[in-house]
Amino acid sequence: MAKKEARDWREMREHLEASEQRQIELEKVYKRQDRVVNCAAATLFLALLAGNVFFG
Repeated sequence: MAKKEARDWREMREHLEASEQRQIELEKVYKRQDRVVNCAAATLFLALLAGNVFFG
C-alpha cells in the first residue's frame, strides 16, 4: 500500500512538473506571437501614415 501511494505521488509530481514545463513553453510562444502581431501592426500603421503623408 505504501509503495502504491509513493508511486501515485511520484506520478502526480511528474505530471505537474511536465504541465509546468508545457506552460512555460506556451508562454514563450505567446510572447513571440505578441511581438509578431505588434510588429505587423506598427508596420501597417507606418505604411498608412506614409501613404497619407505622401498621397493624402
